[in-house]
Amino acid sequence: MIALVDCNSFYVSCERVFRPSLEGRAVLALSNNDGCVVSRSREAKALGVQVGQPYFEVAGIVAAHDGVALSSNFTLYADMSHRVMRTLDRFSPSVLVYSIDEAFLELPPAAVAAPADWAREIRRIVKRDTGIPVSVGVASTCALAKLANDRAKNAPDGVCVFGDQAAVEAELARTPLEDIWGIGPRLGARLRLAGLVTALQFAQASDDWLRRLMSVVEVRLAWELRGTPCLDPGDVRTVRKTMVCSRTFAQATMKFEMLRESVASYTARVAERLREQGSQAGLLQVGISTGYFGPAAETYSNRVLVRLDQPTDYTPALTAEAVEGLRSIFKGGYLYKRAEVMLAELSDKHVRQPDLFRPEDPVALAKQDRLMTAMDRLNAEFGRDAVRVGSSGYRRMAKLRQANRSPRYTTHWDELPVAKAC
Repeated sequence: MIALVDCNSFYVSCERVFRPSLEGRAVLALSNNDGCVVSRSREAKALGVQVGQPYFEVAGIVAAHDGVALSSNFTLYADMSHRVMRTLDRFSPSVLVYSIDEAFLELPPAAVAAPADWAREIRRIVKRDTGIPVSVGVASTCALAKLANDRAKNAPDGVCVFGDQAAVEAELARTPLEDIWGIGPRLGARLRLAGLVTALQFAQASDDWLRRLMSVVEVRLAWELRGTPCLDPGDVRTVRKTMVCSRTFAQATMKFEMLRESVASYTARVAERLREQGSQAGLLQVGISTGYFGPAAETYSNRVLVRLDQPTDYTPALTAEAVEGLRSIFKGGYLYKRAEVMLAELSDKHVRQPDLFRPEDPVALAKQDRLMTAMDRLNAEFGRDAVRVGSSGYRRMAKLRQANRSPRYTTHWDELPVAKAC
């Protein structure tokens, strides 16, 4: 059997570990630049606050109910996630970290006879050792464990076990198709047009019929709902079709050199994400803009699309194209406040379509891969930008608006929590 352990309102829970006064209050964790809601407590959810909603739309109602909105503190969240995952290692010989707040566990033989007791013990130990509340769903497959975890969030003890197949089918009959892991609104709408409404109808559809509508991953998902394990959780990860890095500058600038360094830095950042996903980009977009408000003669915004000769994830090649794109849209005399880099037409790095008229050198490609692997490894070990392309410079033009960030309690000496004896 498989268990999915999911941290409840993870970012909010991390804040509450060090600020118990936030318990029972509506608490929001905001995205970069305090723009949107990325995590919310149960109390905030009861006020109608939605994940992804712009903060300015809910600031008034949250404040009126003595709520708190906190800037993102990803350094703290990442460290707390590491602590939770290491705690889970005690309970299973096989732990797959699925996201910052989720992990799949294979039940050890001793736990199969009483999975609910085993799950409750996980909740108790994780809460005791890290302060983070978790929900645990247990079932025979990953897809059913995901659904069981959704039900566990509303269970009194935070645990849900799907054991009996008849009970599972009854649950699937009550579950809308879009609520199933890996389906989503777009595919769900297409399946509804084909006559499927509930998760049970999807699970009971014939394989031949499903193959005509979707990929093999979704067909395997139907098998998982029937109780047959055949899906690796990594198969259901959302593969991003575009990647963007954009920032507002701490100080507006008229200098091309400053914009060039910023664009080069953003390109390196988004290229790192590209390699992490195992993708390559065929299209690059560079954009710059002044402030949106002011006399028309003082505002300027432009973007340029650059089609790459060959899809790539090689930072120096992407940076060179980005800087040339910037050069084509830059106009002197304007105070620029923002720049962005977007990569699109992403494809699997291991599937390359060669150019008949521009044959690639496999030795050169192998050297590029080794260089990027070494660069990513060094930056992961010694900190972001420990190794960078020279064109990105060393000046920091961008800033994040973090009006109410909590201390990084666990990773910075000067921000450690202080305990005082009474």
